[in-house]
Amino acid sequence: MKRKSGPGALPHLGFALDSETILLVSQDTDTRILVRNVFFHRGYLVLEAADEQHAAFVWRQMQGKIDLIIVDASPSQIFSWGQWHQRTPKLFILRDPADAQFDTGATDAETEYLMKPFTAEEIALNVRLVLDCHKEQKSCLSCR
Repeated sequence: MKRKSGPGALPHLGFALDSETILLVSQDTDTRILVRNVFFHRGYLVLEAADEQHAAFVWRQMQGKIDLIIVDASPSQIFSWGQWHQRTPKLFILRDPADAQFDTGATDAETEYLMKPFTAEEIALNVRLVLDCHKEQKSCLSCR
């Protein structure tokens, strides 16, 4: 299919209408830019929040229709979150090597981790695997 260009052409929005939605929570601007660019160009809808309050607001606005939350935060920040994120199927945490000793079993959500620093390809592959795994679980449950 060839796209129209010039006046009257519809702008390319950068995501499919049925794409997965990712909520990215990070205070670090560089991390948000990197992750946004990685997933936006792969067809995901990427919503951003700089902190927990903004993330909770975005989550409410989306009425909980978020497929994955990617969090760049310290373990103490992650474990202090309220009930708003617990209905999101997956939590993907970007871990700092300095936090390697924290207990990874303390969150209620299904949690995956990726150690920093990471490449665009690493995070894209890991997130795709997490989302595909969740889709398979949903389809298996719906067949019962």
